[in-house]
Amino acid sequence: NATLNGKVFSIPSPIETALLLKSKGGAFDGSILNDPDNVDNYTTASKKALAMGIYGTDLGYSTIYDQNQQSVGYIKAVKKLSNDLGISGAFDEKLTERFMENGNNQDSLLSLVSEAYSNGDKFLKDNKRDDVAIKILTGGWIESIYFAGEVCKKSKNQEIMNRIGEQKPTLQNLLSIYRSSEPTSDLTM
Repeated sequence: NATLNGKVFSIPSPIETALLLKSKGGAFDGSILNDPDNVDNYTTASKKALAMGIYGTDLGYSTIYDQNQQSVGYIKAVKKLSNDLGISGAFDEKLTERFMENGNNQDSLLSLVSEAYSNGDKFLKDNKRDDVAIKILTGGWIESIYFAGEVCKKSKNQEIMNRIGEQKPTLQNLLSIYRSSEPTSDLTM
């Protein structure tokens, strides 16, 4: 559950969606990921926040499929974006080192990713930067729905189709939050 602008809504964790895709949709497909080398193409705060959510989802997906070398590229992209957005404490050098040290332990890696995003989210909320937090959540949600759609095209799995269909209330809540956002922010749509 997320609370933004006084509204509480449920948004599935990108890691939760990736676990479902792995269990129901089959093999890793690197072609559906956003290339971490594109990180410098995001030039506004809004685009950086959305990209951070996207790359975080890509990081979770590649970690779940034990694509550790690819995961390192995503953690570096997320780290750069967190620095650019002023939330670097959540994705610091220590986290990268811990990620590398735990390269063979998927549970530890997923725990590290979750911990970093939780720390970043707490920092943003404590510092009244909900506009950044909602963009990060939105980017992650969009990427996980994209993954689900791409995997569903191939697998035709009913459980994945159901997960996609269950997202209508989340979409409505996100749209409501964006409609009520301050239009003066670079992070407002």
